[in-house]
Amino acid sequence: MRAVTVGPLDTPYARGLFFFDILFPRNYPNCPPRIHYHSYDLDLNPYLDPKGKVSLSLLEYGISVTNWYCGVQDKWNPQKSDILQVFTAIQTSVLSANLLNPGGGEGLRESNNLEWLKYKKTLTLTSKGMLYMLREPPLNFQDFVEGYF
Repeated sequence: MRAVTVGPLDTPYARGLFFFDILFPRNYPNCPPRIHYHSYDLDLNPYLDPKGKVSLSLLEYGISVTNWYCGVQDKWNPQKSDILQVFTAIQTSVLSANLLNPGGGEGLRESNNLEWLKYKKTLTLTSKGMLYMLREPPLNFQDFVEGYF
């Protein structure tokens, strides 16, 4: 399956399109799906690898863990985990300004110059990715991408 999500407002990912290919293993939901991110070889953040790997504890089978960027986050649990939960975590945790500034996004420019530079870099890379996507949209999504932008 292929899915797309829009970057949340008030983040450097705002209004960007983010495409993911999802492979549901034969024993799903007993095992988590495998997800590939269409990165256009851009290194947006530590949880979206330029080669397409999505690093999210929810995509691992096991017990609860704590992550600095979103507090307690469960690993995959066949009784309660689903694909909606995965994409909610991607949008609220991975595509978040809090990844760049764990203290929150308010006063970013004034609070810490390094954090502002990270934010600006991510915004620039997100914009580059959208240009690459316009030139080479994911297969069967050309009309969607062109219509969106």
